Amino acid sequence: PDVVVVGRESAPAAVERANPVRMNVRVRLGRDVRLRALGMEAGLRGELNVRRDARGQSSVRGTLDVTGGMISAQGQTLKIESGTVVYNGPIGNPYVDIRAVRQIEDQTPPVKVGLRIQGNVHRLTSTVFSEPPMADNRALAFLVLGRDIDQESEADNNQLLTAAINLGLSQSKSLTSELQRISGLDELRS
Repeated sequence: PDVVVVGRESAPAAVERANPVRMNVRVRLGRDVRLRALGMEAGLRGELNVRRDARGQSSVRGTLDVTGGMISAQGQTLKIESGTVVYNGPIGNPYVDIRAVRQIEDQTPPVKVGLRIQGNVHRLTSTVFSEPPMADNRALAFLVLGRDIDQESEADNNQLLTAAINLGLSQSKSLTSELQRISGLDELRS
């Protein structure tokens, strides 16, 4: 025999009503949107499409441009020259491509050095670049120290090794082997 409790609904009826909200929203970011997080302050512009399906799964599609701003890296403030954040799936793992620079005016010719930060948020990589082109260890010295590398200074070399590790540059064998040679270290690990 079935037992019926008055005032309570049966389980199947309650499950039928537990239908998650579906959503399809377009979000447009204008000139006044600013991001301040993790050592970065910059503008964001663009359009995102945010969806949630019947199973409760959310996804985001669209591209945001990083407009102007600054990023702090290795004790330096770099000017963001360009950048994009691309969403194509879960909101927590967009693809990032940012180029940030430091101008060294007291060199002849002036030197522009910077970082290119790329990858999915959970797997970002950093590469050092320079204009005019130069060896990675020299570009890193200009980025971190504001001047060319001094092969005689152990403190400078240690600072550059630390910067290379912190920036995730230890994957670049040519840079780390040159820094190891200059500093006299046998091994470098991140």
